[in-house]
Amino acid sequence: MFHWAEINKKNKILIATHLSLQSILLVSYFFMSAFRLEGYQPDIYKKMYVCFMTWGVFLFSILIVLWEIKGNYHRRIIEILAGVMIFSFSSLPLILIIFSVGRLNGINFILPLILQMLWGIVILSIKNLLINMKVSMWYIKYLLFIFVITVLLISMIFMFFYVQYAQLVITTIYDKDIPIFFFMNPLISIMGLSHVQVGGSTQMQYRPVLFFLVCWTVFSTAINITAYRFSKLRRINHE
Repeated sequence: MFHWAEINKKNKILIATHLSLQSILLVSYFFMSAFRLEGYQPDIYKKMYVCFMTWGVFLFSILIVLWEIKGNYHRRIIEILAGVMIFSFSSLPLILIIFSVGRLNGINFILPLILQMLWGIVILSIKNLLINMKVSMWYIKYLLFIFVITVLLISMIFMFFYVQYAQLVITTIYDKDIPIFFFMNPLISIMGLSHVQVGGSTQMQYRPVLFFLVCWTVFSTAINITAYRFSKLRRINHE
């Protein structure tokens, strides 16, 4: 009945790898920062939350490229949605550890995970399109890694040089002097959102989050429509 929620061995290994690397970060931070201090300092745990969410989306972006989706077009769509949801929420126990140990309250950790899920849907939607176009799996992984690196790292490097060239003084992640299109980068958007959630300043309110949601929703929808047309065309040709 719930075959759509089943996870094959390879995808389980990806989730386990993701959780293991996140756990290493969490334990290292606790021993290097939190446990060395005398007394309770909530700012330390708030910084841990921001660091954890940012590191999590980076790992997620790399590993989701290797996520397996099989079957026909409609089955793959269901597997994409279910797989991204399960993968994203697999880190929930570690987030709750940060909240419990750090005594953090009133932080909506679901919203950053929703942004991460949308980003995962984008990546797997492109993968689904390339599968329907009969592209070799090796090339699919290669192209997806290029796409992820371009969005995550190259756009961030470009933003750094833009800030330096324009001689801007950036005081917060959601600074009004940063052009809005840079927030298509999930690392910047989720880092900024996490920073705001723990009391950090913002000059743009939640406009970067809305921009991220709208842009990538439109993009993934267009990709899936294109994938459906390729799937339909292949079915007609087989008939």
